[in-house]
Amino acid sequence: MLCSRPSHFYPLSVVRGRRPRRILILTSSLGSGHNRAGEAIKQALLERAPATMIGEVDFWSLMDQGVATAVKEAYLEFVTRHPDIYDNLYQYDWHSWRRFVVTGCIPEPVKELVKGLRILPSMGEARWLSGESNLLDCALFTFFISSLTAPLQPPAVKLIRRGLLKWVSSVLARRLWSKVVRFSPDVIIATHLHPAALLSGLRRWPSMWGPSAVMAVLTDYDAHHLWAQTYTDYYCVPTDDAARDLEIRGVSSNCIHITGIPLMPGFRRLPSRTQAREELGLNPARPTVLVAGGGLGLGLHKAVEGLVREGPEWQILVAAGHNSEALELLSRLASEVPTQVRLFGWTERMETLLRAADVVVAKPGGLTLAEALACGRPLLAPFSLGGQEGFNVRFLEGHGLGGLVPQGQLVNCLQLLFTDPGKLACLQDRAWNLGRRDSAERVADLVHELMNSETRGRGENLFHSRSHQGRFPPV
Repeated sequence: MLCSRPSHFYPLSVVRGRRPRRILILTSSLGSGHNRAGEAIKQALLERAPATMIGEVDFWSLMDQGVATAVKEAYLEFVTRHPDIYDNLYQYDWHSWRRFVVTGCIPEPVKELVKGLRILPSMGEARWLSGESNLLDCALFTFFISSLTAPLQPPAVKLIRRGLLKWVSSVLARRLWSKVVRFSPDVIIATHLHPAALLSGLRRWPSMWGPSAVMAVLTDYDAHHLWAQTYTDYYCVPTDDAARDLEIRGVSSNCIHITGIPLMPGFRRLPSRTQAREELGLNPARPTVLVAGGGLGLGLHKAVEGLVREGPEWQILVAAGHNSEALELLSRLASEVPTQVRLFGWTERMETLLRAADVVVAKPGGLTLAEALACGRPLLAPFSLGGQEGFNVRFLEGHGLGGLVPQGQLVNCLQLLFTDPGKLACLQDRAWNLGRRDSAERVADLVHELMNSETRGRGENLFHSRSHQGRFPPV
C-alpha cells in the first residue's frame, strides 16, 4: 500500500534543524535539456550557499536499465519517424492517455513500434539472466507489451491493461518516495513533467509526506496538461503565455513565477561576436551559421550538406552533441572543406558558438531556443519532432524570430537574411530582448527565499522582479 511508511522513516522537521539545507532535483536523461536545466540550477544554488547539499534523481533510474533503454529507443524512433502522430498524442491529458491505452485504440504505426520493442537488444534474453536486471520491471514491461499487441481485445485484456497501468505507477511512485525520504530535502525541484506528476500523486497521502516544498521548472515555451498538478507548490515558467496556460488549467497565479529557462553560468558572461570568433579562429567578416541538433544531435547531416553545397561563402559551425554517428559522417564532410565547416561534439562552450554565429539552424528544443535567444540569435528549424517542440516553434513564429523552415527553403531563407544586414540586426536585437540570461539565478533566489521565509507553502508570490536585461549588446 502506498500509504504505509518505510521502516526507516523519520520526521523531516526534526532532521532539518541538524544539518545543512538540502535540495533534491528531479530530471530526465531523455535528451539533455532537462538535465542541463537541473545542472544550471544546481550551480546557481551553490554560488549562493556552497554548503547546500544537492541531490539529483533521474526519472529513468526508477526502472530497470534495460527497460528504460528500450523505452527511450522506442520513443526516439517513434518521434523521428512519425512526428505528426506524436504531436497528436502529446496533446492528450493523463485521463485521455489512460482511456487510449486501456481501450486499445492504438494507431497502426504505434502498434508496429510496440511490437518491435520485443526484439530490441536492450530487452534480449540476456537481460533476464543478468544480475543487474530487475525481474519485476521486465515482467511488467513484457506483459504490458503483450496486452497492447494482442490480436483480440476482450474485456479481460482491458482490465489487465488497467491493472498494469496502476501497478507500474505504484511501483515508480514507491521508488521515488524511497529516494525522497532517504535524502530528506527542504525543497524538491522538478525539471521534467513525469517525476513532477509522480511526486504530486504521492503528496495525496498525508502520512507519506513531510513539509518539503515542490517546485516545477518548465523547460519548454508552453505548459503541457500534466504540469498542472494539485500538489505542486510553485512553478517557474519561461514566459507570460506559459503562465496564462497554467492559470487556465487551474493553477493559482500566486504560485507562478516567470523566470525563464535556466541556463548555465556562461550565459551570464557572454563574449561579443568579435571576441567569440577570435576565440574560435574564425574569419570575423564571413557570414556564420551554427547548426545544432540538441544533446542528441538529431537531423544534422542533411542540413549541413545543403549549406555547404549552396553557401560556400558561409562559415558553418556544427554542434553534434552526443550523436557519434552524426559526428562520424560530418567528420568526413568537414575534412573536405576544413575552412568552411568546424565540427564540435558535446561542448561546454555553447554560448561562444552561439555568439560567434549570425543565425542558428537547430532542432527547436526548449533549452536550445532559450540559449539562442539569450545570445541574441534568431533560430530556423529545418524540422520539428512535434509535441513540446511544436510549442517552441509557435513561440518563435509568434515573435517573428524564425520558425519551421523546410529543408528545401533553408538556404534561400539564410541568403535573404545575409543580404539584408538591417533585417538580420533587427531580428538579433529582438531575440536579445526576449532572451533571459539570469534564469538559473532567479530560480535559485526563489528557492533560497522559500527555505528562509516563514511564508513558505502559503502561496505568496515571493518573486516580483521580471527584469532580464543582460550585460552585453546583441551584437
